[in-house]
Amino acid sequence: RAVEEVGWMESTVRARWPADWAWLAPAVVTGVGLGLLFWPLASAFAISREADEGLAFFAPLVAAALVWIRRDTLRETPAAGDARGWWLIGLGCLIAIAAHRVGSRFPLAVALPLVLAGMVWYLRGRAWLGQLWFPLLILAAITPLPSPLVKAIAFPLQAIIARLAAIVLEVVGLPVQREGVMLV
Repeated sequence: RAVEEVGWMESTVRARWPADWAWLAPAVVTGVGLGLLFWPLASAFAISREADEGLAFFAPLVAAALVWIRRDTLRETPAAGDARGWWLIGLGCLIAIAAHRVGSRFPLAVALPLVLAGMVWYLRGRAWLGQLWFPLLILAAITPLPSPLVKAIAFPLQAIIARLAAIVLEVVGLPVQREGVMLV
């Protein structure tokens, strides 16, 4: 009788959980895990008022829209998962864990596209990764550079631009005087 009950329960579960939905449980677990791992990044971008992070909240939405636009092409692309994608997933997770330990968003923002690229490579293969390179590039491009790096690069670039602008204005015939990065 116990065997009959188990068989009845199994058939009831199968009737409620179609085989087409077998991906749902691992997807939910993975989504929750990624959400917990990258939550500090998402919340920081959502409330940030920094100039270099202003559009970072919308970049994942743009990347998702680009994937949606390419959905027909992706359906036709053969899916051949490759275990080498685990290397990217592992590297991204290690970088994310290090970012949590240090308390920095920069490595966390670097880790996000690495983990997603590794998941695409592992689950769908290199052909899909080739189709999704641009949305992943958009996610990589939202990475805010650390402030000390920006400060170290910004002033020399401003000086070069001011020098070039002064030269162009003199060639055009406008009198200009340069004081540091200021044109007077």
